[in-house]
Amino acid sequence: MIPFMLKVPVLTPVLRTGGYLTLDGIIQDAYFRSTGRLLSDDEMPFAKEGEVFHASACFFPLQDLAYGNLTLYGRLQHDELRSLPERALPKRGGRYTYESASGEMKAPKGSFQTVNTPFVMWFCFGDPDKTLDLLGHVQGIGRKIGMGWGSVDHENVSITTLQEDASFVLHGNAARPIPVEMWQGRPQQRRYCAIRYPYWSSKQVECVVPTAKVLRFSQIPN
Repeated sequence: MIPFMLKVPVLTPVLRTGGYLTLDGIIQDAYFRSTGRLLSDDEMPFAKEGEVFHASACFFPLQDLAYGNLTLYGRLQHDELRSLPERALPKRGGRYTYESASGEMKAPKGSFQTVNTPFVMWFCFGDPDKTLDLLGHVQGIGRKIGMGWGSVDHENVSITTLQEDASFVLHGNAARPIPVEMWQGRPQQRRYCAIRYPYWSSKQVECVVPTAKVLRFSQIPN
C-alpha cells in the first residue's frame, strides 16, 4: 500500500451534501447500489486504523471553482409548468415561494448548493489499482446523482503517488473526520460524526473534522 491522490474529473456540477464525502463511503455506497451488498473491510482498498479507513474527505480545487443555487421541483408536467406562476405566492421583499400542495397532489421542492468544478480530489493510503477498479461502480459525486449531477468522467481519472500520507492530516488539518482520541495534532474544529459506512446509521462519536474543503493548487500535495 502507498500514499496517493485520486483526481476525478466531473462532467456536471456537484450538489453539495452536509457530510464530508469520504472516499470509503462513496465506494461502499456505489458498490451496494451495483451489487446489493457491502464490501468487507478486507475487500476495501485502503489501510485502516482502528475503525477509520485511510481515505480523505472530498476536496475541491479553488481555481475554476464556482458556487450556485439550484431549486428542483418534483413531478412537474407541462400543464403544471404553465400554472407555475399562479402557484408562486408573493412574500415580503419581492421574493416568491412555491405552493407545493399536499397529499396525492404534492409536488415537493428541494434547494441545493451547486459546486461547478473541473475535478474533485481524495487523498488515500492503500492500493491505487484496486481503488480504480472499485471506482468503476461510482457514477456520480454528491446528491441527486441519479439525475446526472456530479457525473464522473471515468476516462480521465488519474492517480498521483505522493511522498507522504495525506489521508488523515493535510497541511496540519484533519483531512477527514477522525475520533478525538486518535488525533495528535493541534486543536481543531469538532463535531459528532459516524466514522464508518453506513454513515447515516452508525454510531456517532466526537471527531476532529476538516475545516476547509477547498485547496489552492499550491496546497495540493505532489
